[in-house]
Amino acid sequence: MENEIIGLKDFKIFLQGVINSSPSTSQYRTLNIEHIITCLYENLTYRSIGELLNVTKLDTNNLQKVVILKGIFCYRIFSIFNQSKTLHIKPHYRIMLWDLLYESFALDEDSNMFHGAQGFYTIPIFHKKNTKGFTALRLHIWKEGSEENHDDRFKIHSHLCYAKSLVLYGKILNTEYKTEVTVNRNAESSLFFVKWQTPASKNINQQTSILQNTGINILYYQSRQDEISEGSIYEIKEGDYHSSVSVMDSNVKINATIFMFNSEKGWTENGYVIGPSEISQTQTVRNPVESAKMIIDELNCAMKN
Repeated sequence: MENEIIGLKDFKIFLQGVINSSPSTSQYRTLNIEHIITCLYENLTYRSIGELLNVTKLDTNNLQKVVILKGIFCYRIFSIFNQSKTLHIKPHYRIMLWDLLYESFALDEDSNMFHGAQGFYTIPIFHKKNTKGFTALRLHIWKEGSEENHDDRFKIHSHLCYAKSLVLYGKILNTEYKTEVTVNRNAESSLFFVKWQTPASKNINQQTSILQNTGINILYYQSRQDEISEGSIYEIKEGDYHSSVSVMDSNVKINATIFMFNSEKGWTENGYVIGPSEISQTQTVRNPVESAKMIIDELNCAMKN
């Protein structure tokens, strides 16, 4: 990995995307990308990952170090996700990728971890607006306690844009569903629209959402189910309904995935959640996780053992 070359223009985009994933009040928003790029590349146009890491080691600004490490991580992850063929990422390479992210978390005073609506903790890593919406990366972590915000009645959902996920550690059970609209007023399930404070294409890291019953009753059935092992990648096409849950046992107490949204690869105007028809609306608050550092350390120990 250290011999791979990253162009100055490309890396600038990754650095900006990392900064954009932080809260609007974050210290990272004050960083000068041009200054960081000048320090990293000097008068060069290209640098190897190894060279970038060597320069970063000498940097005394931890904020800059965090952004650079995450930028290199994002560069590698997007390179993997953009491969046309299905890849299986070997353990040693997953560890190298994780080490970049873990070191950035260790230097970061605020991990920006939140309770997700689908039973996992989530950390935004990258966010970039594009002509059709956005491209984003998140780290998702499942463990005991992460389902605090999750209502299993609303587990089946679709996404506005194309998504891809790498299982970093553990196993994920991904289930796909087919739906059809029904005029039966006694149907048990309806489509719910996700209402955000601002459009999802403008701010993907929002903490509060409302599920509003559309009044459209539906029937649904399972069409496919796959157990995804660590190192494997699975995709969810825009508008397709699915649910993902972690597979835990006596040996595995924590699971993690790197999840990508990319509207340039597919976009639909509406993403819905399936829920009980008798409910008119419900609210989800994605509170910050107070034990974020402990959870990240637990994942690191699991991956290294």
